[in-house]
Amino acid sequence: MSEGRESSQGPATLIDVLMFVAALHQEEGNVALGLCRHTWCDRHLWRSLIEMPHSPRDSTGSIMLTATRVVIASKNGNLNVVERLLKYGANIESKDGNGWAALRWASKNGHEQVARFLLDRHADIETRSKEGRTPLMLASKIGQTAIIDLFLSRKANIEARDNLGFTALTVACLTGQVAAATLLLDRHADIEARDNNGKSPLMAASAAGHIPVIELLLSRSANIEAKGNNGNTALAMACFGRQVASATLLLDRNADIETRNKSGKTPLMMACQSGQVEVINLLCDRHADINALSSNNRSALGIACMFAHVEVVRTLLARSADVDLGFPPILIACMELVEGDGGADTASTWARRYEIVVEFIQHRLAHVIANGQLALNLARNGRQTAIIAALEEALA
Repeated sequence: MSEGRESSQGPATLIDVLMFVAALHQEEGNVALGLCRHTWCDRHLWRSLIEMPHSPRDSTGSIMLTATRVVIASKNGNLNVVERLLKYGANIESKDGNGWAALRWASKNGHEQVARFLLDRHADIETRSKEGRTPLMLASKIGQTAIIDLFLSRKANIEARDNLGFTALTVACLTGQVAAATLLLDRHADIEARDNNGKSPLMAASAAGHIPVIELLLSRSANIEAKGNNGNTALAMACFGRQVASATLLLDRNADIETRNKSGKTPLMMACQSGQVEVINLLCDRHADINALSSNNRSALGIACMFAHVEVVRTLLARSADVDLGFPPILIACMELVEGDGGADTASTWARRYEIVVEFIQHRLAHVIANGQLALNLARNGRQTAIIAALEEALA
């Protein structure tokens, strides 16, 4: 074939279309690949097509980030096209706009044959995305056990960490992939690996509520009392994350219900901060100390007032929380109501704080008399007329 300008431009346009189809779809791709082979198969033409940019569209019609054909073909599992492109010099380590190489896409979509072929052609098994994740981490995230097994057989680094400090095991636990987690543990993944925040795989699974993974980790002797950088244990994270089932399981396995983080907060206080009544009832039913104080002299009731959780306040009052303990909760409620967060306070938050103050007043509790005058002064300073009237009536 002539290599003049006319012959190189004409065939290139048609083959470009054929190769685009070949990269996107397996069945149609084989037809397109056959046409390419039998019509214009000279080496110069193939190589000129390998890295030509294009703008494929996703299922919504939006233009996707530009990627090389070897990446697209690997993403869609078209081994024939991957083989052909690499034969004629495609860069096996080329990446799309998200920083994903061909091996990562083959891993994500479960294309084991393509992944194996790429590894046989010396693709970088430790290639990283912009988030610092390796193909093994990605396969672990979505539970591709066959791909995980393949990577481990090719000596992938099982303890590699991404930008957040997550290992493949942490990622599997965080996303609830129990089969992947089992396989990684069987291959001696570090069950106590810590991310940048000091969280272990058990903490990650507990915060996310993945019960089968928690059971797996505990059966492999994960440290149930390990603490993250802020001092929270798996139980504290489950309580803050509003995960009732996780907290129940951890308590059934004798997790310390009175453990403290670096702020002196117990799991009950963490549940009060996040506002999960069901977790609070669970902890109280298991005899958590409802009147414990944090390092800054706040009780669970005071913390609930601070974060404007009305139902939590009602629950704690119904369970006879000490209303005079530590920094008085009614003062916390009034201060938060008066001071607030300026523009950041929504009408809904203000209404909840008002409702909490009224809740205290309606209970005619002893601390209202003891601290009512100070609360009234706070309300007057904030010109909260509704609170002033309610407090004046309570103190009459």
